[in-house]
Amino acid sequence: MSLLHSASCVAIGTRAVLIEGAPGTGKSSLALALIDRGAILIGDDGVRLAARQGQVHASPPPNIAGLLEVRNLGLLPFPTRADVPV
Repeated sequence: MSLLHSASCVAIGTRAVLIEGAPGTGKSSLALALIDRGAILIGDDGVRLAARQGQVHASPPPNIAGLLEVRNLGLLPFPTRADVPV
C-alpha cells in the first residue's frame, strides 16, 4: 500500500530527500538547485510513499513523473528515479 504525499522529492546518492513546505515556499526551486548539483528528480509537488522491508520508499506519481514546474518556464521534463529509500 502507498500514499501520495504533498512534497517535492529528489534522490541524492542512494537516498530520497523530501522537501516539504507550504505552497509557494520554494520547494520546486530547491529541487531544481539540487538537480543542478547532481540530484535526480523523484517527484515535484507530489511523491508516492510506500513502506517496504522496514523502510519508506519514494516514487513519482504516474501522472506527473518526470515533470518539474520551473518558475516562469512551466513544466519541464527531467530524468527520474523510482523506489528510492527515504
